Amino acid sequence: MVISKIYGGLAGQMLQYAIGRHLSIKYNTHLLIDTYWYKKPGNPQFPRDFGLKRLNTQCIEIASYSWLWWQVRLSGRFNRFPGLPFKVIKEKDYSVFDPSMLELGANVLLDGYWNSYKYFEPVRSQLMKEFSPADLPDERNRECLNMIQSQNSVSIHFRRGDYALTSFHGILSRDYYEAAIAKITAEISNPYLFIFSDEPKWVIENMRFSFPYKIVDFNKDEKNYWDIELMKNCKHNIIANSGFSWWAGWLNENPEKIVIAPEKWINTDKTRIDNIPADWFLL
Repeated sequence: MVISKIYGGLAGQMLQYAIGRHLSIKYNTHLLIDTYWYKKPGNPQFPRDFGLKRLNTQCIEIASYSWLWWQVRLSGRFNRFPGLPFKVIKEKDYSVFDPSMLELGANVLLDGYWNSYKYFEPVRSQLMKEFSPADLPDERNRECLNMIQSQNSVSIHFRRGDYALTSFHGILSRDYYEAAIAKITAEISNPYLFIFSDEPKWVIENMRFSFPYKIVDFNKDEKNYWDIELMKNCKHNIIANSGFSWWAGWLNENPEKIVIAPEKWINTDKTRIDNIPADWFLL
């Protein structure tokens, strides 16, 4: 068995699931997920929903207070506790790809974010299916999806919200978005912009667009996975320094897609992490 600890927002959950899913397929074993983190009190201002359950994921959630549940709890205290039936692997460096992680065999417990797409690139076609909504679109999402598919659509993601409260990530400047829009609209004809943000009011008040656009602001809270679905169906993507729109760019199936990403992903001396495919553009 492969066990992935799941925590954080939806994008982080998808990363944790993706590496576990790759290993489970590679070693022909089950993927189990530990969701204990969501049973603990969180930040009431920025709550986190266990969003994987709303996608077509193929895994088994560890039952609370089961024998395995207690084993996983022990692993948080003792990495090499003699009674554990699995190896505990904790991520050492979120910014680099470690190929040895893919040679661990079965019977491992994974604890980390695993930011690099190289951890799961071999099972991309499988993840394309599993990272799709388990429910049908409601009327607004269906109409928006039809509009996206009928236009030369470009998704633009503005991530603010919790990023404004910490210096770790940093908020991207207006200059980045203006340069990204200028670059992508110079490459394509008749662009139609689809704007996604956790603070749409800020976008309306601070950004000016020279092309037709639509603010997509109706997928609140536990419905946020539909924003990823809409963004990934756009023909092109301008992403934020956020895993949320990163997934949209990576899952985008358009063979001629243009994806623009920020050169500086986090606000530290590590300007880059190993998460940007070679055919994406950095600004």
